Amino acid sequence: MLAIMSVGLFGAIFERLDQREIGSMVFVLLNNLGHWGLLLALASGLSGSGLVIAFSALMLSGDSTKLAFFATSEFTIRNAAKALVLTVISLFALGYAITLALGFFV
Repeated sequence: MLAIMSVGLFGAIFERLDQREIGSMVFVLLNNLGHWGLLLALASGLSGSGLVIAFSALMLSGDSTKLAFFATSEFTIRNAAKALVLTVISLFALGYAITLALGFFV
């Protein structure tokens, strides 16, 4: 799950470059580093259920906040349909929820 979300977030870098949003670019780069860093730590054998739980819970809370914001505001991203934006955020939120649940069982 974490690998899939890391690759998906990699695409966000190019979207931010295209938009020339400096603040968002810094955030998405740090976000990507966090995803890849945790993935590499887990792949190297680090026992990280606590890390996975904390990371996933924080990311899930962030995406829940984004969902609420986009669902209740008229803010748009590159004139993308609101349903598309909500779907993408929901998929990431679902990924974090699954990763969070797996963190409790691994």
